[in-house]
Amino acid sequence: MTRILILSDLHLCKRFSTIENVSELRPIWQGFDELILNGDTEESYSRKFSEKSQRATSTLIESAESDNVKVQLLNGNHDPMISNQHAITCHNDKVLIMHGHAVFPEVAPWTWYASKIKSHREELIQVSGDGFDAQLEATRIASDRSAKSREVKNRPRLIEIPYRGVWCVTKILHTWWTCPTTTEQWLTKYAPKTRIVIVGHTHRAGIWKIKNKIIINTGCFAFPSHPRGVVIDGNTLQVFRIRKINNEYNLDQELGSWQLDAL
Repeated sequence: MTRILILSDLHLCKRFSTIENVSELRPIWQGFDELILNGDTEESYSRKFSEKSQRATSTLIESAESDNVKVQLLNGNHDPMISNQHAITCHNDKVLIMHGHAVFPEVAPWTWYASKIKSHREELIQVSGDGFDAQLEATRIASDRSAKSREVKNRPRLIEIPYRGVWCVTKILHTWWTCPTTTEQWLTKYAPKTRIVIVGHTHRAGIWKIKNKIIINTGCFAFPSHPRGVVIDGNTLQVFRIRKINNEYNLDQELGSWQLDAL
């Protein structure tokens, strides 16, 4: 029987990441057969941190595999080209694992380049057609294009920064408030068999039940929330709080448990 651990939003080597060294994560995957990193594992486009972040990802994978843990990478908006794999489904499509950025037309509504990503994405979907795979692939390519096309001249002017700061915080709070409902609506349209979805992206950890769907957000290893880990062990899915003690991450308090055959 395969024991699977799902983590998201490690943001390795990002300035505000709580992970100082990937060795701190090693205790958390002990006893598991598979580790799924659900997007934003690394900072692929950071001018300052990309190379260091990519090396840290490689070190993490090597460390896990040396412990006989298979690693699967899903892409996020910070690392859209880290993998061609957008999502994983299991248990007769009742469980869906994806980063979660595809549910937003702008991918990251709180960013100054949100409208550019939305435009890229809409163009791609018009060509490919609209569907589950097309949504995810268009999101991946649009995220990559937007990141590569960002220039200093396209950034907000210095005089705009105070206004942009207020606007950004407002957008984040609005996204946090609407995200569960937005996710449920997206699933109903593009993945109607899903009963439990595991996402990250917004950095707001939580568990919500909307209609017949359970939405689990695993937060992030950075500001503002504590990370959570999802464990799939046979027919049981559990959510745990993750705590860092003495520079080691471990699963801590159980926050929820479901029997998948009962969904």
